Amino acid sequence: MKDYRTVHTAGTAEIVESKSRFMAVAGSVNSERDCAEFLESVRKRNYSASHNTYAYRLIGGTADVQRYSDGGEPSGTAGMPILNVLAGEKLFNAMIVVTRYFGGVLLGTGGLVRVYTAAAKAAVADAVIIEKKHFVMYDIKIPYTLHGKMKHVLETKGFIINGTQ
Repeated sequence: MKDYRTVHTAGTAEIVESKSRFMAVAGSVNSERDCAEFLESVRKRNYSASHNTYAYRLIGGTADVQRYSDGGEPSGTAGMPILNVLAGEKLFNAMIVVTRYFGGVLLGTGGLVRVYTAAAKAAVADAVIIEKKHFVMYDIKIPYTLHGKMKHVLETKGFIINGTQ
């Protein structure tokens, strides 16, 4: 297990560009099943949207998992930019879905990349991000006369002392 940053409280954002509306949500997920449920809940809320694009990154047992989808947009213009935001923010067990309501004006590949990136960044900025740290707990029994010395040694080595008995 490793330390990682993740979404603690979901964040949302909305950007309007050339009459198209981009609504982003960043949330916490722990499995690919969670990702599927997260995406489905966004799709249900935005059932008439033109596109639901997404990316997620998960801490894996033997390898980390990351996936993305352009959701019908031209290849590489939506899912990969969203994934790049997750990677750039060093987020794991996190997912971003950006929903687009098409406004009738074509943005081109560069425009799509720019707006999907901006929407994903804005959702992350609105979210509460935390760092999860992996800890190992030890129970050490020592004679009382060594307590002060042992506590000092452990604290100088970076250990966190969780009470004494």
